[in-house]
Amino acid sequence: MDNKDKTKYKNKFVLVTGGAGYIGSILVRILLKSGYKVRVIDKFLFNRETLDEVRGNPGLDIIEGDIRSDDDLKKAIKDDVAAVVHLAAIVGDPACSVDINRAVGTNYLATKKIVELCKKSGVKRLVFASSCSVYGSSPTGKLDETSELNPVSVYAETKIDSERFMLENKDKNFCPVILRLATIYGLSPRMRFDLVVNYLSQRAVLEKNINIFGGDQWRPLVHVSDVANAFRFMIEQPEDNVCGQTFNVGSDRENYRLKDLGAMFEKMVPDVKVTYIEEIKDKRTYNVVFDKIAALGFKTTKSAKDGIKEIMDAVKNNRFGDINQRRYYNYRPD
Repeated sequence: MDNKDKTKYKNKFVLVTGGAGYIGSILVRILLKSGYKVRVIDKFLFNRETLDEVRGNPGLDIIEGDIRSDDDLKKAIKDDVAAVVHLAAIVGDPACSVDINRAVGTNYLATKKIVELCKKSGVKRLVFASSCSVYGSSPTGKLDETSELNPVSVYAETKIDSERFMLENKDKNFCPVILRLATIYGLSPRMRFDLVVNYLSQRAVLEKNINIFGGDQWRPLVHVSDVANAFRFMIEQPEDNVCGQTFNVGSDRENYRLKDLGAMFEKMVPDVKVTYIEEIKDKRTYNVVFDKIAALGFKTTKSAKDGIKEIMDAVKNNRFGDINQRRYYNYRPD
């Protein structure tokens, strides 16, 4: 953190909603290490241990609460907050489909409350975790931040509605920044095995076989640590660079078709059997351009191959115990 940032954030917190989650548990560590004071609000729904390593840090304030609760939000968003990174959500298409009202309440209505409280409390910078899922089924051409949105899920629709509300509320005292995240992978203190690279990696180790449904669908991929660093990058950017703007987060070189991932596993794990199945369970496909964030100087540091290797090594070393524990899945059918 340079001197300008130290002045801007002196004696104030960066609030991370969902700070114990897959991205948040990494971001909190990065911010603390960089000298920020950090406040977390999280329900600790999946794992109460993800922040144990930093709980004693004097710069960390943890609130166990629900972003749908007015009382909990008022405890978190006060005039001692300089910026908010809004990660908390019901994440993923299957998890949102289980209870649509709950998904809308958590992902959209709670986001509206956060925006309103930020404005009331004088919190100017709000960096929001959106998703490249908003592009939905877009089989032709490359997609940038101005491309037509074509959502195919409740999850994506809640992200689009939240984006619009934030941008409508931008003014000289409120600076929203929207990050549309590529499909995330990689190790985290709050590990997930319901993400495509993570899921296939553990299958390659434990089952020695993986299934690829369809194969021609495009997915941009990004490591979770790169995503966390993108949020830090955005709270540090000058207002003129980012306010009221949307950025895809990832790297052009990390756009893959699902069959490319299958071929990658075949090359990296010679004894794995890859089966290609014509049925397409997930109709999303999007090949995304990341020039806009790169123009500001942000670069990703890891590749899908890096992620596959680190996850397979961790699984081989029995780091996670029983992979089927519900704590590792945002949604897992019984």
